[in-house]
Amino acid sequence: MLQSLKGLHAALFILALLVYPRTSAAQLAKWFELGLPAVGPNETSIALLLLGVRVGSLKPLVPGIDCSVLTLPVALTQGVLVLGAGLDGAFPIRFGGATLVPRVGGSALIYGPAEERGAEVITGYNAGVGLVARTSAMTTVRLDITHHWFADKLGFTIVTLGFQMR
Repeated sequence: MLQSLKGLHAALFILALLVYPRTSAAQLAKWFELGLPAVGPNETSIALLLLGVRVGSLKPLVPGIDCSVLTLPVALTQGVLVLGAGLDGAFPIRFGGATLVPRVGGSALIYGPAEERGAEVITGYNAGVGLVARTSAMTTVRLDITHHWFADKLGFTIVTLGFQMR
């Protein structure tokens, strides 16, 4: 477990170094997101609603970063903290009035008792694509689909809808 964490940290650090010079804070867009996971066909429920944030670069045809953090609020009602995070390399492509954001990177799933130490961390990788469109002069929406792969063949797809207001 420790070895896989070291490998993931090294990969994410190298990814950050590769894209950092091309990405500044002014170029990063931020969204509030709602999402639903699907573990298998027809295996999701509104009770599994995810809440989170996403930060990503949108400069067309320039490699950038895309970072998301999601939580499962219903788990907190049972005293369990569940967080999912992804740090990806992205390559935004603008076409018409929208931007397509293909991405690939590392994932982490963190879960455990909300009031105690001893959370578990599972690392893996993900690939996904986002579609960003401006809905008005002050707002954009983003639709993302991401598949996460973890150890022991655990994998799932998450669909999120993000909202940004300036």
